[in-house]
Order: sequence, then C-alpha cells, then structure tokens
Amino acid sequence: MRYVCSVLILLFSALYDSLGFVLQLSSRRMAGETDAEWAKRQEVARQEINGRLLVFIHGALQALTAAGLLQLYPFKPRTVGMLGTLASALNCYFLLPPFPKRAAPASKPALAPANGAVEGKLVAKVA
Repeated sequence: MRYVCSVLILLFSALYDSLGFVLQLSSRRMAGETDAEWAKRQEVARQEINGRLLVFIHGALQALTAAGLLQLYPFKPRTVGMLGTLASALNCYFLLPPFPKRAAPASKPALAPANGAVEGKLVAKVA
C-alpha cells in the first residue's frame, strides 16, 4: 500500500507540473497580441490540458486495475471489473476519429420577386 501511495503522489506532482507549465505559457499576454489571438491560444492550451488530463485518468485507471488484479490492494472482483471496463471505454474513446469541422453555412439565394413586382414594394394578392 505504501508503494501505491508514493507512485500516486509522484504521478500527481508530474501532472501538476506539466499542467502548470501549460497554463503559465498560455496565461501571459504577449506584446502586440490581439484579443482574438490570445483567445485562440487559450483555447489551444485548454485542449492540450484536457487531452493530458484524459491520458492521466486512463493511466490511473489502468494502474488501479493492475493493482487489483495483482491483489496489491484488496479490491472486490466487481470493482476490478468496473475499473477495467472504464479503462477499456476510455481506450475506445481515444481510438475514435476527431469530429469533422463544420462547413460555413451557405447563404440562401435571394428569392426573385413574384409577378414582376419591384423588390421592397408590397404586392396585393389577387384571389
């Protein structure tokens, strides 16, 4: 149990250091940088943090599953099965291709005025 705690502490400290570095780089505003560029850089940093966090969670689930299978930690068989299922589900999520980017919506063509009416004028309907 002592080894599991020390490994988890090392993993959390490594994750904290790497995420802190990414946040530190993205939070500083560079000279001459517009709001749009800064927002884009922030979004890229958030995506990188989310990716690293998912990889960390996946690794932690796999480590807990291995610890349960090796009986280093007294998990019940149902708990080990749940951890393994969650790790497999995350693995399948990583294998999915990224969503395609949405195309810009095409502008609708202007409708031609009916009955030869001039555009912008009201036309009386004849029944």
